[in-house]
Amino acid sequence: MAVTVETHETLTEAARALGQGGNYLGGGTVLMRGVNAGEVQGRIVRSRDPALRGIAATGDGLRVGAGTTMAEILASRDAAFLHPVAAAIGGPQVRAMATVGGNLFAYGNYGDFAAALLALGATVTLAGSGGRGISIDDFLRDRDRYATSLVQSVTVPRPRDQNAQFDAHSPLCLMGNQN
Repeated sequence: MAVTVETHETLTEAARALGQGGNYLGGGTVLMRGVNAGEVQGRIVRSRDPALRGIAATGDGLRVGAGTTMAEILASRDAAFLHPVAAAIGGPQVRAMATVGGNLFAYGNYGDFAAALLALGATVTLAGSGGRGISIDDFLRDRDRYATSLVQSVTVPRPRDQNAQFDAHSPLCLMGNQN
């Protein structure tokens, strides 16, 4: 079976297409490996909508577009508390492609960023949900149910302790600054 790629201009169009079946292509670090191995075939959906990108402060946290890459997380001062986790994801080439949304669907030892979002109590917003967030623990528990939904963004609360950071050797361990 051949692979076809559909590019949609808006989140709404892409979400509708994805709801009809297929896989979503963001950065492609996991999906393209499956395509190259012949494990993923059929329809691939992607979107150019700028709403999928970017990092914006939201009162007590950050709204991070699902298409935001680990490299963009590392370049953001606002996301400094996430830098150690983003830096632990692959090498520079992977970080330039790997997206926040894609990491939510990464199984095995590829979901380090999702684990950090879980530890911080993030919420996931799906395209077409009217901005209503789903707790990350509910989302991760039921992520197969959301496989045909388009993740628009993740809202991440800032740690209460402004000096708190993820230990680079243990992305799951939120700890105070040890300097």
